[in-house]
Amino acid sequence: MTASDLPGRGGPRDAGGRRSRARRRPGPGARARPAGTAAAGAVLPPAFYQRPAPDVARDLLGCTLVSRLGRTTTAGRIVETEAYLGPEDGASHAAFRPGSHGLLYGAGGVAYVFSAYGLHACLNAIAGPPGTPGCVLIRALEPVAGLAAMARRRGLPPGRHASPRELRALTSGPARLTQALGITLRENGADLGRGALTIHAPRPPAPVDVASGRRIGITRATELPLRFWVRGNPFVSRGPAGPRTRRGMPGPQREARRARPRARWRTGASRAESPGRTARLRALPDGRRPGPRGRPQPRSARAAGGPARAAAPSRGDGRRRPEAV
Repeated sequence: MTASDLPGRGGPRDAGGRRSRARRRPGPGARARPAGTAAAGAVLPPAFYQRPAPDVARDLLGCTLVSRLGRTTTAGRIVETEAYLGPEDGASHAAFRPGSHGLLYGAGGVAYVFSAYGLHACLNAIAGPPGTPGCVLIRALEPVAGLAAMARRRGLPPGRHASPRELRALTSGPARLTQALGITLRENGADLGRGALTIHAPRPPAPVDVASGRRIGITRATELPLRFWVRGNPFVSRGPAGPRTRRGMPGPQREARRARPRARWRTGASRAESPGRTARLRALPDGRRPGPRGRPQPRSARAAGGPARAAAPSRGDGRRRPEAV
């Protein structure tokens, strides 16, 4: 008698003496895969991130970001990203935040989470080979799993994710999506290939209509077209950004505002045809200032620095005649 013939050794066998394979059932502690993550494929390998940041930002569109933080699985399809380069990019943290160099100059595939204005956490994926700084900011997601948990974390009523417009408020924006997925500064430096925060390829692979334009929400290097989004997707945080002027208003809006008819003066002339305030001040005689309504105010000759005025002639009754102003 061999060990395989003993009961409980080697498992059950059929009539031919071959070992039969019994299908294992999940134990009580096993978690079922959420229905919304069925479209998520394999986890992106480290080689995916070992490329320039603009290429990684473009190819991340359509992938699924899965978070298992807080004992809840939440996920969203990436629909908007922004690429940031090295020190030559004025808006990159490699140019003005030395504390982030340890991650930005490291190998790609690592999460870089920073606090924007000390209030909101923003999620980035480090891109590029070691020694080449770069990262990709995840700007917007299309929720696919854990919508009730997202609404609870965002402080919204449970029924707020019923309509598409209310659903957009969950993850449309870099600060909103981190709050909805439970991402905090503790995830800074986490491996995006394993752990509680992973990015998965789409399944099956489908073509994505990618649009690009200028980055938004920054004041430096705004002219670089390093923002990518899925064209026509309602969960994108903002549409195409126009060129910025010195005052921060997009160029086309600024020109349209200048072309509007302005308020007219009482004389019927437009503001452009009327002399400016400086010209009106210079036109006043003796350097006198205008009053509240533009009328000249009298001023004594001593204050003006002119010669002393002669006494006004008397009217014969001891009282002086009033001077003409």
